[in-house]
Amino acid sequence: MAEAAGRIVAIERMYKKLERSGATSPETAVEPKELGITEWMLLDLILFKKVIETEDGRIFIECKDEKVC
Repeated sequence: MAEAAGRIVAIERMYKKLERSGATSPETAVEPKELGITEWMLLDLILFKKVIETEDGRIFIECKDEKVC
């Protein structure tokens, strides 16, 4: 159970890093490695958060509008 909690915390931290980077559209998408996001973290972000991967491997947060991501 502690492992699952640690994984959730890691996902949240990576999501916050992505959010702070300003990656909220395909135009502002970033390379996962720029933020220290590993392949397993990327998979978790895509599965559990609204993170989208572009065709060229960059990622961004799917936002409903400019204020709500």
